[in-house]
Amino acid sequence: MRRILVSLVLVTVVLNAPAAQSQTGDTSGVWLATNVPYAPWTFDFKQAGEALTGRVWQNGAVRTVGEIMDAKVNGDLVSFNISGPLDGASRGVVTFTGTRSGDTIVFSRTTERSGGIGNGLYGTGPSAPKQVTARRQPTGTVAMPPGPSTLPQQSTLATAPTAATTVTGGLRYVAASGVAFAPWTINLKIENGTVTGNATQGQSDPASGYMTTLVGPFEIYDGKADGDRISFKLRTPDGGRVITFTGTRNGDRIAFTRSAEVLGDDPGRDGILGANGATQFTALLDSNPGTAPSTSAPPVRATTAAPESADLPITGAPSWGRASGRWQVMDVPGAPWTLDLTEDGAALSGTVQQTGDPSAAVTIAAGKVNGSMISFKVLSLDGERILTFHGEVNGNEISFIREITVLDGGSRGRNGLYGGATALGFVAKRAAQPSQLPGH
Repeated sequence: MRRILVSLVLVTVVLNAPAAQSQTGDTSGVWLATNVPYAPWTFDFKQAGEALTGRVWQNGAVRTVGEIMDAKVNGDLVSFNISGPLDGASRGVVTFTGTRSGDTIVFSRTTERSGGIGNGLYGTGPSAPKQVTARRQPTGTVAMPPGPSTLPQQSTLATAPTAATTVTGGLRYVAASGVAFAPWTINLKIENGTVTGNATQGQSDPASGYMTTLVGPFEIYDGKADGDRISFKLRTPDGGRVITFTGTRNGDRIAFTRSAEVLGDDPGRDGILGANGATQFTALLDSNPGTAPSTSAPPVRATTAAPESADLPITGAPSWGRASGRWQVMDVPGAPWTLDLTEDGAALSGTVQQTGDPSAAVTIAAGKVNGSMISFKVLSLDGERILTFHGEVNGNEISFIREITVLDGGSRGRNGLYGGATALGFVAKRAAQPSQLPGH
């Protein structure tokens, strides 16, 4: 009898052993960490037995690609080092030690040196992540590291983006700048205080080099309209996230505020259904809804030019461009932000500044004018960021979106005109026409 019991125990152990091993599986693939500064951090792994190779990089700031070294895989335990510019300066080692559970790896992160100020992948400051959670991306996802020749590559699961079909009897609005995976296309039908329709996004994000199969259309629900105020919700196909949009209509545009409620374990990325997507953006009325918006970069708005009439009384045809003059923004940190602009054909020149510290005027560069659309760049006063401003002039207002490019070793800054902690979208109002400015 005892021999029979021993035999049964051995059979049980043998039968259970393969099941335990199958839970570990292969770590190969693309893993993203979104609970970190300069998200996402990308872990591109290839496993062969207990050997692990691959690369790690972050979005923005120091974009050095770290090649995996000294890697070990032991069951669900994963560890490796990468070498890179700690705090954007001299090279040092960053160590990741993680435990895998299915499609999630929770890493502990340490650096060879500490006591610095950086908080990114190679940061050594007190706010640099000590724990990082990476989640596996769908099979076939291809991630390209940053570099001068980086182009987004097609995922083997990716399909052509769904054309944004206009809702019968409705209108199509397009957000082509200030959002990831542009364009975001919102088809609305408003009847008796109810909003219905759908929304889509682009398939690729040139800024990060990623592709997505989650392009839509996503059906709008809980839609309401009250005068110029509208609100509605979208949800992910798996129900793991609910996104709420609240907008104010003003002529041919809707200024949206967007918030995300994460119900599951996956916060997503920075697309229209991602928890890290734009919290504020402006969607513009598409006057040619029969054509699906382009998803290539840079996106171009397919709408009519904004009206040229101004609310200020103007007699006769002005000799100055519509963007010329002084513009101010009041409801922002360091207010007012002041923009003194001069339009000369397709060229734009001028200065920008804010009150408080820093307060010095900064000369704009690469100023361009294309109809009612303008753009220019400025270098932050600390020399750590390049800010690109995209604006559309509509009478006595310019609707702007800021883009922030962090230079190697720099930071996104804090509040104010030159910082990344302030809303990227804002509206500047005309304060003076050129003839009212000093020297005119």
